[in-house]
Amino acid sequence: MARRGRPRKSGLREPNGRLALVAEDRGTVENQRRRAWLAQGADPALTSYPLGILLANDAISDAQHQAGCRYAWLFSIAIGRASTAAQSFDRLERGTRRIPTGALEAMEPTSSDDWRAAREREFREAAAELVSTGRQVKALIDETVIYQHCPRWLFPKIPTNTDVTEARALLLGLDTLGRHFRTKVTFNA
Repeated sequence: MARRGRPRKSGLREPNGRLALVAEDRGTVENQRRRAWLAQGADPALTSYPLGILLANDAISDAQHQAGCRYAWLFSIAIGRASTAAQSFDRLERGTRRIPTGALEAMEPTSSDDWRAAREREFREAAAELVSTGRQVKALIDETVIYQHCPRWLFPKIPTNTDVTEARALLLGLDTLGRHFRTKVTFNA
């Protein structure tokens, strides 16, 4: 005899009886196409934040990407607002890609207050280094890396002189961060 009610969905179950999540949600078909177009054959997961788009299209190097992500990660510790770039740096440090020599020792808290104070100091030093390069450079790095606002020149439009100037300023800021972090930690080649 058949049971009453709606039939039970088939599939793998968790111990509590709920359906197990087997596949991750990758977004709508339009979103997947947009990410594939932005990635130009690279990993579409990189297109979820502006630095990843630049890395996927070889507009910045891996070291510049890592420096920008580290800056966002330090900001999330000092201020408390985590961005996708900060989370990306956290995954980098956990062993999915090359990591700086000595970075894991710097990340491991010996005392949580001392560790947090050291990261906040490191963020302030990096921000001061950016300001010494120029306030416009720091503002552009903050907008792109921390607040994840895509610059106009990342979209398929005819570039203006301002777009070219902003692109150069962003590259200068990422190079500045890379040099700053290289003096603190030696990157693997």
